[in-house]
Amino acid sequence: MNFWTPEQFKAFINLIGEDEFLFKTFYTLAYLTGMRRGEILALTWNDVSEIKKEISVYKSLSYINKEAVIQMPKTKMGIRKISINNQLFDLLQEWKKEQ
Repeated sequence: MNFWTPEQFKAFINLIGEDEFLFKTFYTLAYLTGMRRGEILALTWNDVSEIKKEISVYKSLSYINKEAVIQMPKTKMGIRKISINNQLFDLLQEWKKEQ
């Protein structure tokens, strides 16, 4: 697998305009946690622990017959808790206010 260096990610994220905060949040969350697109799209605010500063991953969004469906991950390894740093937590809280 190929991973972006922090410098490469910073160059990428700086291309996203300030008016596109949703995308900045989405890509930062993906980069810092390694979460897949479907896992991120299935998240609710109940999955983000303010006390423990972690995200519970136990579902994923996918499309079946052009209909969005939230289901369990394909493997048991997909169910996990991901610790997040203060900077990412603050970014998520900022997005929560935007919503």
